[in-house]
Amino acid sequence: MPVDSLQYATLMEQDQVLNLTTDPFEYNIEERTEDPADNEIPIFYVLVSVETQIPDVPHEAIAQLHFTDEDNLEDEESNYDEIEFKQNLMYEARRLAGHLDEEELAEGYMNYKEGFEEGKSQKEGMATKGLFGKKWRPSGTVQVEEDVLTTLRNNGNRYYVPVPNAQVNVLKWGWLRVEYGTTDANGNFSTGTTYTKNVHYNVKFKGAYARVKEGNIFDIANWKSGEYKRGALQAYFNKGTREQFHALIFNAVYDYFTRVVPLYNITYPYSPVTVTAKYNGDSSEFVAPIVPFTSTLKIGRLKEGSYRNSDGIYGTTVHELTHASHYATDKGIFTPLKNRERKLMRESYAEGAETIMTNQRYKVLYGNNYKGSYKGTRTVFSYYNGSKEELEVSEMRAYTPLVYDLTDNLNQSTILYQNGKVLPIDRVSGYTLKQIQDALNGSRSLDDWKTKLIDNYSNSTEGFIDDVFDYAQDALNNNW
Repeated sequence: MPVDSLQYATLMEQDQVLNLTTDPFEYNIEERTEDPADNEIPIFYVLVSVETQIPDVPHEAIAQLHFTDEDNLEDEESNYDEIEFKQNLMYEARRLAGHLDEEELAEGYMNYKEGFEEGKSQKEGMATKGLFGKKWRPSGTVQVEEDVLTTLRNNGNRYYVPVPNAQVNVLKWGWLRVEYGTTDANGNFSTGTTYTKNVHYNVKFKGAYARVKEGNIFDIANWKSGEYKRGALQAYFNKGTREQFHALIFNAVYDYFTRVVPLYNITYPYSPVTVTAKYNGDSSEFVAPIVPFTSTLKIGRLKEGSYRNSDGIYGTTVHELTHASHYATDKGIFTPLKNRERKLMRESYAEGAETIMTNQRYKVLYGNNYKGSYKGTRTVFSYYNGSKEELEVSEMRAYTPLVYDLTDNLNQSTILYQNGKVLPIDRVSGYTLKQIQDALNGSRSLDDWKTKLIDNYSNSTEGFIDDVFDYAQDALNNNW
C-alpha cells in the first residue's frame, strides 16, 4: 500500500505490467455509497510472477500461487508432452478445489496430441470434445448506452454506441492476465491466442487520450465480466451503472481528441487526460496541471442531485476539456482565480463550446430530431443547453451564452413571453470557435476579447458585437 502520492505515482508508472486493482481477489466487496476523498490512498492488489520487480512501496505477499505457462508454448509436436502435463496439472488442481463444472468433469483428462489433431479438422482449429484443443483467440465488443437517445427513441430498445480505444484484458480464471487487446472504432477487439478455456474479461478505461479513475489516487476504473468458455465478450454498459458512467466519460475524451479538435481547429489539451469520475458527485472542474498527483478533470454524474443524462455527461466532460485546451495556450487567464471578469471569460467560452460541441455530436448520432437535456421552454430552444438562451441579463452568472450568441443566427430578443420576460438583443452571428478561441488567448478583459474579434476577422455583423459583450459586462454586476 503506498503511503503517499509519490509512491502512488511510482506504482501507476508500472500499471501496464502490474495490472493494478483495488478489488481483492476472490472477494466480493460492497459498492461504495460515497466517492473517495481526494487524498484517500487505497490498498492495491496485484498478481505478478516471482521474477517481477515490485516498485519500492510498502507491500506484503498474501499468497503464493502457481499458474502454468503453456501459453508461451507453440502448437508443435515437440511441445505436446509439456503442454499436456501442464494443462492436466491445472485440471487436477481445479478438480480438487471444486472449480470444474459438469461439462469439464465429463471431459476428463485427454491426450493433448489427440485433441490437437482432432481440432485440425474443426472450425477455427478447435476440438469439439475434451478440455484441450488448439489455442483460441479471445475477442468481443464493448458498447455503452446513450440513455438520452434511448429515451428519445422510445421503442423499448436501448441505444448503444461503441467504446473505442479501451484496453481489454483476458484473465485466466479471473485472476492472471494472459492476453490483452484494444477496442477499435466500432468497439470490437481481439487479442493474442491462449490455451485457457475459462476466462474472464476485464475492460479498463485507459487509452491513448484518457485515464479514468474512481478516485484521485486510485487505479484505472475497470469492469470485470463473468466467466466465458472460449466465448467472445458481449459487454453492454447500461444506464445507472458505474461502468456506463466511466465509459461515457472515456468516450467523450476520445471524441474530443479524435474528432472535435480537428473539426473546430482548436487547441489540443495536454494528453493523456486523467479524469476522476465522481459517481455520487454533484460538481465538476478542471484542475490546472500545476497541482501534482491530481486528476486534470473531475466529472460529477449528478447536477443539483439528479442524473445529468448521457448528453450531460458528454457536455460536462467537453466543457472541462475546453478549459484544459484553453490552459494549454493561455495559462495567464487562469490567475488570479478570484478575478470575476477572467472567470466569466473562461466559463463563457467553455459553456459556449459545450453547447456547440454537444449538439453537433448528438445530431450526428440521432439526426435533427435530437432534443437535448437542459433545453429551453420554447421549440426554438429545444436543443442541449437551450435554457441558457432563455436567461434574462439579471439571471446570468459567469456561464453566459456569450460565445454561443457569437456563432448562432437567432436574435433571442425577438422571442416574446406572456410573463414579460425580456431576453437580450443578439444581432451578431457567424464567428467560429477557432476565431473566438484565438481572440480570447492573451485577452484579460471583455474589451480586449471584443477588440481582437473586430480587428482580426471580417464579419458582416460585427457592428452589432456590442449586443453580447454589453450584456456580459452587465452580468459581472450580478450576485454570483
